[in-house]
Amino acid sequence: MARKLFHNIFQDIAEAPTREDKLQILRENNTAPLRDLLACALDPKIKFDTPVPSYRESEETDGYAANTLYSEARRMYIFMDTCKHVPPTRKQQILSQILESIDVSDAALLVKIMNKNIPECGLDIKLVNEAFPGLIK
Repeated sequence: MARKLFHNIFQDIAEAPTREDKLQILRENNTAPLRDLLACALDPKIKFDTPVPSYRESEETDGYAANTLYSEARRMYIFMDTCKHVPPTRKQQILSQILESIDVSDAALLVKIMNKNIPECGLDIKLVNEAFPGLIK
């Protein structure tokens, strides 16, 4: 079975009628990249110092982009303020390349995550820690 794109998972969570349904969706889609993205979005200690550059959206149909956020989530540390070994201009180049290579909707979600702006998804620290204990301290 193919994995759902992250924007589909977040949309399912937003549309879930109950807290238990949201928890079930999180647990059913439990992957390291999902947990990484949730931490990036909700952990107040994680701060991004890379402004989102202008980028050309992928023209591929939904789910057929050349790259996925599953494979790129592991590189989120590059855009954090704790990553000092990558120059700011290079950080922006890498971010632009990622945004251009992944699904359009996942790229939009990644921008929201970096801006810590995902409240419409119905996610909060308490819910995420209930699904994945100790993920956000």
